[in-house]
Amino acid sequence: MADDGRDPGWGPAARNAWKGMVPASATRRLDGLSSLRLFYVATLLALLLIGLVLWFMGPGEERLDRGTALVILATVAAVGTSIVGMIRSRPLRGSGPGAVAGAYRARTFVRIAVAEWIALLGFVLFFFTGTSMTYLVAVTLAVPAYAMAAPTAGDIARHQEGLNEHGIGIDLLGALLGVRPAG
Repeated sequence: MADDGRDPGWGPAARNAWKGMVPASATRRLDGLSSLRLFYVATLLALLLIGLVLWFMGPGEERLDRGTALVILATVAAVGTSIVGMIRSRPLRGSGPGAVAGAYRARTFVRIAVAEWIALLGFVLFFFTGTSMTYLVAVTLAVPAYAMAAPTAGDIARHQEGLNEHGIGIDLLGALLGVRPAG
């Protein structure tokens, strides 16, 4: 945890990434921001592991035309990325540091969930198209949404500007660093 109020960066999340599959064990000693970033990294690792499993499964029976699957994926990716962008652009509100940090964390979880939804549709479509390329395309289409969902220093700074513009004198970074996950 960064005791000096500075952003700890992605180092704590990267160092604990392998533990991220069992979040309670990984987040005990992390501040709220590092545990949020660990969750983000863990979802990315899960997508890689799913892809590895699909690769070993090999080709299956084609029940849905691949072109139709790609149209579905592209549509869902466009809608999902738009949703992530809308959630990201909404200003934070809260009456105290805990409420503002909680709002930021909740929105980040939703943004990650929507981005993951795009990739997981590819997982489902794998069973209809019979090819793991469907999943690979879905993960690729999810990249922009995942990038917008990341709890980066720039994202936190942008939300801090929004708080300042609305006269909310709460330090978002400080609030996130002070919030420890339950457990």
